[in-house]
Amino acid sequence: MTHIEIDWHHPKRKLDDYYKVLSQKPIGRGHFAEVYLGQALKSHKHDHGHNEAELVAIKAIHRNRTNEETLHREIETMLRVATHNNPNIVSLYDAFLTNDVLYLVMEYCKGGELFDHLVNKGPYTEESASKLCRQLASVIKFMHSHGVVHRDLKPENCLLSDDTDNAVIKVADFGLANIKGGAFMTNVCGTWAYCAPEVKRDRAYTKAVDIWSLGVILYILIGGYHPFDPDGDATNEELDAAVAKGNFDFNDPNWNGVSDEVKDVICKMICVDAATRITVDEVLSHPWITHKAIKGKMVTAPSKLKSLVKAKAVVRKEFGAVLHLVAVSRMEHLALKHGLLDQAHIDDAHSLHEHHSKLDDEEGGKADAEAKAAEAVEPVVDDLAEQTL
Repeated sequence: MTHIEIDWHHPKRKLDDYYKVLSQKPIGRGHFAEVYLGQALKSHKHDHGHNEAELVAIKAIHRNRTNEETLHREIETMLRVATHNNPNIVSLYDAFLTNDVLYLVMEYCKGGELFDHLVNKGPYTEESASKLCRQLASVIKFMHSHGVVHRDLKPENCLLSDDTDNAVIKVADFGLANIKGGAFMTNVCGTWAYCAPEVKRDRAYTKAVDIWSLGVILYILIGGYHPFDPDGDATNEELDAAVAKGNFDFNDPNWNGVSDEVKDVICKMICVDAATRITVDEVLSHPWITHKAIKGKMVTAPSKLKSLVKAKAVVRKEFGAVLHLVAVSRMEHLALKHGLLDQAHIDDAHSLHEHHSKLDDEEGGKADAEAKAAEAVEPVVDDLAEQTL
């Protein structure tokens, strides 16, 4: 485990004393930062375990483009999960602070972004996609076990160790990650195309949002296009509407010959109902990952999830009750912070809960009717106990 300390008030260590920037042009760029190719100076290599010829990636985050709270959160998150030499997380080696820039010295992944690999080489085979999915699910479990929810998983934030067919996938960019103080989060954030629907509705959500993102990534790995924007020309409104309803399918010729097992795990990950969505442990034990025979009927289309969603109605009602408590707590916190606590804030929170409950009841009624119609055509679940959910 790498030990890193940052003096936020009186920084003394300088990047140039320990590392050399090799590239004048950035090898990567984001909204708040650029990434440059670098190398540790000889006198510093042995202190941080670098090999003689090892290259590093130096991320320069401009402090005037973000806020201090975000910087502190990204550093704290990386100290929790990126200093343990986890093979599927880009390692953080060192950090340096100036008045204008925070420099993060990280593991260099010469394979580049998973997104670029998809653009250049096309979709993955099921065998390769299964390995990558298992790696990503394992790292999600590792992050969650350390109290970290990434909240921005996407192909651009997944790097490859090298450019071979056996490259290891590594999760990067923890700028939007959240360190859970409790089970629920409320901030609306992430990349819209990979966000779970509960995040967009500005309601309390859980670590299950990372599983939704993994499902979208897996769909793209095999299908070669986005499940909710097949032609790549959807407006934000069209994308939001498709995500909210969970409207996607496997009708494209790219899915010809693809196994029912992978369709099953994708449907259970890209499930609009968070209470029904498969967990990370269930992903890791899914037959498509373990290559063991599946029990019971498989869910090979989003429409076939309706019976499973219906079966989780009790869980959903309990989840709604917790949302109510979260809403009240959020309003009380806001009022206390500004010294304005009064009954109006509590009333607002209760109104919010009643509004969401009404919507849930309406959606539940529609789901029940649709589920009955679906069951009349084809029974989806013979025995819920045999499902992998």
